[in-house]
Amino acid sequence: MAREKQCLLLMAQGEGTDVANRKITPTVEKGQCQQPDINQFDRRTQNKLLEQKRRDSLKNSIDNLKNALPDGRNLTDQTQQSVLLKAQNYIKDMLGKQQRNKTCMEDIETLKSKNSTMEDSIAMLKQEYDILSNMECNLGPP
Repeated sequence: MAREKQCLLLMAQGEGTDVANRKITPTVEKGQCQQPDINQFDRRTQNKLLEQKRRDSLKNSIDNLKNALPDGRNLTDQTQQSVLLKAQNYIKDMLGKQQRNKTCMEDIETLKSKNSTMEDSIAMLKQEYDILSNMECNLGPP
């Protein structure tokens, strides 16, 4: 009975607020008076703050991604999912263009090689023609 009075007294004196301004009171369990674990409230508050920081960081990253897209500034009312889908489509489109450019560059190199081979052939044919022309001139009329 004396312990219960002590707890009631502690409850009356110990009632207060935690960091998040929530009302906290001591509890009576199994004949013992237990003060609430203020560290538990601090951890909850800290976890909430960390989660808010994570959400803010994610939002900033989505906003940066939105601004990096060609039409990103026009996506003001878009959800994060739609921004991610537009970014995904843009990346796929750019990868396709990159592959087409690579193929075109390979084709250009192949054509340059063929052109060089043809120029060499033309140069050899000109030499042969010059030689044959000189031979006809040296032979004179029959």
